[in-house]
Amino acid sequence: LKGVKYFGVSYYAFFLEICAGTAVLTRAVRIAGLSSLAPVAILTGTDLATERGYRAMLQLISLKRPFHTHFAPSCRIFSQAYHPSRGPDAQMESDYQNDLRLAINVAKLAMHVYKQRLFFCIENPIRSRIYLLQVYKQLRLQAGVFFVDLNACMLGRVHQHGLPMWKGYRMMTNGPYMMGMGILCNRLHNHGQLVGKATTHSAEYDWKFCKLYSKLLRLGPQMMKTIRDVYKDQLRPMLSISKLSDLRTTV
Repeated sequence: LKGVKYFGVSYYAFFLEICAGTAVLTRAVRIAGLSSLAPVAILTGTDLATERGYRAMLQLISLKRPFHTHFAPSCRIFSQAYHPSRGPDAQMESDYQNDLRLAINVAKLAMHVYKQRLFFCIENPIRSRIYLLQVYKQLRLQAGVFFVDLNACMLGRVHQHGLPMWKGYRMMTNGPYMMGMGILCNRLHNHGQLVGKATTHSAEYDWKFCKLYSKLLRLGPQMMKTIRDVYKDQLRPMLSISKLSDLRTTV
């Protein structure tokens, strides 16, 4: 059982990627020497938008206890460019309902990870409206949960014609080691427009993004150990004062 000496909670595997797509992040994590469960996506036979898929992931996380779980739910209906059909049946479109169920189930799974005292990251575009859903607002209110923003241009990502790509990521996480992903554009260059095929091309994670992500993951256990040690040092004098107070009360 790993993890007990670091922060008092065990984990079996180190990483799990859900809504993995091409699973390039899982490959980077494995190359970095970290253990990873098999990536989960609809292509691998798990539809997280269904109750069956959701229950399967609850069980997997409870049994395998990954140190860090990464979620990347579909952002299609939460994009500012999304325009649903007009009329009373707009929200009854099957694709709309499917993406909405997926987003809600991801938030519920992240809350489950949080209650297991493990770590999660939910990634969506920086302007995504997914974080306006009530389940995400409730998740954000939990102690230690915060946002990290990243612009892909600062990792050297460019359009096919050479201009830096303004691709904004927003990650909701409870892992303090993830703060290293917070790199915003320095505004010292122009950007190419993220439209059409460029938008589709940008959906897959860039390799530099994955390398930085996996490098920060390696710091996770040691960082948690350091935080735990500092916390214990701060608590020790308080506990001593508490014991003295109890002794005086008894006398």
